[in-house]
Amino acid sequence: MIHSHSVHRQILKDAWQMTWRHKWLWLLGFFAAFWASNGLYQFFRWSFQAEQGWQNPLSNGSGQMMWEKVWTWQSSDAITPLAILILVILVAVVAGIIWLATASQGGLISAIYDLSKEKAIKLRKALVIGTENFWKILAVSVLGKVVIGLLIFGFVVLTMQSRDTLSWWSIPLFLLGFVLLAAASIVVSFLVTYALAYSMVDDFSLGRSIKESVRLFFKNWLLNLEMGVILYALGLLLSLAMGVVAMILAVPLLLLFIIIMFLNLPSAVWIVGVPTIIIFFILLLLAGSAFITFEFSVWVLMFKRLTEGKAVAKLIRVFHGVK
Repeated sequence: MIHSHSVHRQILKDAWQMTWRHKWLWLLGFFAAFWASNGLYQFFRWSFQAEQGWQNPLSNGSGQMMWEKVWTWQSSDAITPLAILILVILVAVVAGIIWLATASQGGLISAIYDLSKEKAIKLRKALVIGTENFWKILAVSVLGKVVIGLLIFGFVVLTMQSRDTLSWWSIPLFLLGFVLLAAASIVVSFLVTYALAYSMVDDFSLGRSIKESVRLFFKNWLLNLEMGVILYALGLLLSLAMGVVAMILAVPLLLLFIIIMFLNLPSAVWIVGVPTIIIFFILLLLAGSAFITFEFSVWVLMFKRLTEGKAVAKLIRVFHGVK
């Protein structure tokens, strides 16, 4: 029987309670953010950066510096032992980050699902479970990034084509293409999350996880899109809240700077400014980690409800009077 209360409201409430009560999940959320894909936000951010880079990839100093370093390395007579050591360290660090992010993402999904069923699980066990499913999680995550990257490439091509033609139909075509590509990127983020859930919860193979995630999404596409819009709105509110916090911290900091400069104590700027920046950075990390954990909690709980057949979209309940 489907209860009369909102599916969205109940899932959001349960996800928030789980996120707040089990703060150790935030650590997994922090590292899982490396792979996490908020489809619409990621599409906007990456497409803008890609479009800028497409125009002139060496327009900023970092690109020119990179090519100079590559050329210097290639033109050197021999690669020194120090260079080899640095390369090995960099590869080890990158591999460690990928492992930690991948294991954290899988462990976070498994931990949320177990906690929703009132099963006991700790941080170490969650990481072990994520490590055991490392390759499946990595494959799904990379596939999602590749697909979204291709969508962004399509948007860049569409943007350049619209600039070149400048005909009467270019603007409507651009807007239509942008909407379709943005919607597709959101769908991909849903499919990735559900495929990971199938891999972790039901221990499905990679192919079956993707197949079942597609089936689950399109069977409940309206409910998923409703929740996606809600989460995106909450993300915007969080961003605005962090902006307000930054302004609140900036006001007394500005006054202190004025006083310090008036007293001719420029060295004291570091004493005041550095701790303030550190505090804001810590708050930003905590808020971001908590929100990533909350997002995962929402989608795992949504996955649980959908696979149990206990959820109906809000619009369907409104227009059809489903209780």
